[in-house]
Amino acid sequence: MKKIISIVLSICMILCALPIQAFAKNLSIEESLANIVGKDLVTPRLIEKAKNDIDNLESVGFESNRLNIEKVSKSGEITYKFRLTDEIESRITAIEDSQGSLVLNIYEGTKHNELVYLSDGGLLVDGNRVEISFEVINEKKEVAQNTECIAFANARYSQYSTSPFVSSSTYTDFIKSYKANKNAWGVETIVNLTATVVAAILSASISGISVGGSIAISIFAYTASAMINYVYIYGMEDAYWSYEFDKYESTESWSLERHYKYTGACYSRRNQDPNGAKFPHTFYEFNFFS
Repeated sequence: MKKIISIVLSICMILCALPIQAFAKNLSIEESLANIVGKDLVTPRLIEKAKNDIDNLESVGFESNRLNIEKVSKSGEITYKFRLTDEIESRITAIEDSQGSLVLNIYEGTKHNELVYLSDGGLLVDGNRVEISFEVINEKKEVAQNTECIAFANARYSQYSTSPFVSSSTYTDFIKSYKANKNAWGVETIVNLTATVVAAILSASISGISVGGSIAISIFAYTASAMINYVYIYGMEDAYWSYEFDKYESTESWSLERHYKYTGACYSRRNQDPNGAKFPHTFYEFNFFS
């Protein structure tokens, strides 16, 4: 029997990481550090470390408006508090290694996981590589892109939300269908993973279907929690999970502002197996020129 788990998603608009918004940047970073270690101990090197950490975290989907500097060790290591939801918070340390990989140690309650964003685009969780793949299974014939958008492609940004940015009735223009049949978790059971790490894996795995790159991690907060809770009850049904999403565009889109809707589900088993659990999910993307 198909086990369908409906997830009620009612998060306020969640902004993706935009460089212009980062932490209110220099001033608030310096003030946050001063409140923790004292003004006299806030050095340019420490400020630069915090700026780089936050930029790196933003680049993989950790929204800056959900990050706070929590403490600084004697060696200068900074711990950040990340608010995944109003109920779920994690502590994160970030290191960029000599190979250009971003190493995150994430603590949530009694759980601790290491998440590594490799310089080659891969992802490791607790030392094991996470398989990420997707394919387009149905696609509308695309018209030629506006040359203005192509010329300024590197100046486009995205915001993500579980609520529509324009009227929900306008997302009617079908664009593509995506699916991934066999994505590995990288661990024997996701019960051992923090909700933040599971949400980060979902974001990294599904971000390829979006226009703007890394999808905000909190977009997948409740899906991640539901998947973990399911495994607590039924156990790991498969070492792999899968998903399918349809992409629609709003009729209110124009060359400099695009509005997209992604609706589909994640599955507890490979190949969208109906005998496993289905976790429906819908989210929205606002892609704009700035």
